[in-house]
Amino acid sequence: MSEMDIKLIRAFITLADKGNYRAAAADLCLTQPALTKQIQMLERKIGVNLFVRGRHGAQLTEEGKQLYPASSTFLKQHNDFMKYISNIGHAASQKLSLGFGISSYQLAPELVNAFSKVHPAIDISLKDLPSTLQCQMLLDGELDIGFLRLPVCEDLHSRLLITETLMLAVSKNLQRSDSDVFKLLSSQKLLQVSPSKAPCLSGLVNSFLIAHKIKTKAHAVAEDIHTLLALIAANNGVALLPSAVSHFLPANVSLLACPASPEEWQIGVAWNPQFSSPSRDLFLKMLDENFRTPALLAP
Repeated sequence: MSEMDIKLIRAFITLADKGNYRAAAADLCLTQPALTKQIQMLERKIGVNLFVRGRHGAQLTEEGKQLYPASSTFLKQHNDFMKYISNIGHAASQKLSLGFGISSYQLAPELVNAFSKVHPAIDISLKDLPSTLQCQMLLDGELDIGFLRLPVCEDLHSRLLITETLMLAVSKNLQRSDSDVFKLLSSQKLLQVSPSKAPCLSGLVNSFLIAHKIKTKAHAVAEDIHTLLALIAANNGVALLPSAVSHFLPANVSLLACPASPEEWQIGVAWNPQFSSPSRDLFLKMLDENFRTPALLAP
């Protein structure tokens, strides 16, 4: 059975247990439309309707009730098998798989460097991934630790690292002529990383524009933050970005604080305690001993 089929069955079991699309979506770290799409895909695959959606939430149909026991048993066996594989893999070779995003571009590599100096035998991979994808990979046992936006779903544990805010990235040439954030947003082309690569940031930018009644459209012009900053440096436009980009700004780019910005979010590390990982536990221990932030956040 494919990885996609496993995700569909997990969505079916979670919705059946919760009886509510909103609660089930939150538990799976999905949006409600994404959960609906997964349920509909599973229904098409097996050729029957599994739920009746009404005032009392999502209720199983007779076919859904017949499918539930076998699906629940299968999912438990799959999870147990994945735990078993994970334990073998970590025992046989010391590996640590980490995910990170724009807000942790500087922080994650610095922590990896510090960890590698103490544990040089551990093979570390660092992947640039959106927070939503990191959550799903943590749930599936495909990632050991994620540097991502908090909060996370109840099946994951997390630890707060930093608090982020939006700032306006502009070329220094443009800043010399005007440093008014709202005027710049109204007069300059607003650039952004593709929403498929940074969906959380895209949502924050849209919320900021709506909150301040700024009628401009963000143009997705880059697949990564470094390309976007290079375009800004060359006077192609401006961009609303996390303050953490200050650590790797090009020489010709400045950051302007956004007045009265309501956009503030937390960045932390998250992991799945259902999977065993000695390397992950060593990394978390290093954080607890050396990174001075609020204590462990667990559901």
